[in-house]
Amino acid sequence: MIPIKPISMFDKCFNTPLIQQLQDAFAMQADVASLIVDLKGNPYTQPSNFSQLCDMIRATSKGGKNCQYSDIEIGKKASYQALHIQPCLSGGLWDAGVGLYVGDIHIANWLIGQVMNEAQDLGKMMLYAKSIEADPEQFSYALTQVTVMTEEQFNHTCEALHIFSSTISECTAYEKDLPLSKVETILQNKKAELTSLIQQEIELEALLSVWDMFESAAKQYQLIVPM
Repeated sequence: MIPIKPISMFDKCFNTPLIQQLQDAFAMQADVASLIVDLKGNPYTQPSNFSQLCDMIRATSKGGKNCQYSDIEIGKKASYQALHIQPCLSGGLWDAGVGLYVGDIHIANWLIGQVMNEAQDLGKMMLYAKSIEADPEQFSYALTQVTVMTEEQFNHTCEALHIFSSTISECTAYEKDLPLSKVETILQNKKAELTSLIQQEIELEALLSVWDMFESAAKQYQLIVPM
């Protein structure tokens, strides 16, 4: 008999297929990798826009464990109030995370990253490839394919993530008792924040199409599982 996978708290609360679509769209438009995980680093969603480098690292036994550890540590420092940005404790690329909440309950962490800037030590990263027994030639090539952003651009991208994630947390009253007028006010205020951010980082303008999809779903109470 095939064992039945238990339904997670995330699946009980959120419309997982829709959240997956939003995660995919955000990752593609912002040119980052993305994944939503539980508080132990286990994935709730499928990876979006992962780099060849990180796929290679996660495919190794040592690298995969280190990646999960990094996801957990970033999640510990992330919350509804603020996101957390730091180099990955596995491959060394820049990552960030922010908490997803239902009421006061910390359900999951939304992670983005797998980008690099001048802060990365390529020599040190190649030594890491050897330590996890990854093919050095393939690893070196995969490094050249990683998304490059300035520190400021990545910070702005993380701020955009926080706008999306905090809106999800505010709009997903589990008891479904949040009046539509309140949802609309939240969305209006958050879109103003996103628009202001885009004025600082025009590269994020593509996220407006993601916001339109997100806003429509929120107004129809589609972000959460029907009661």
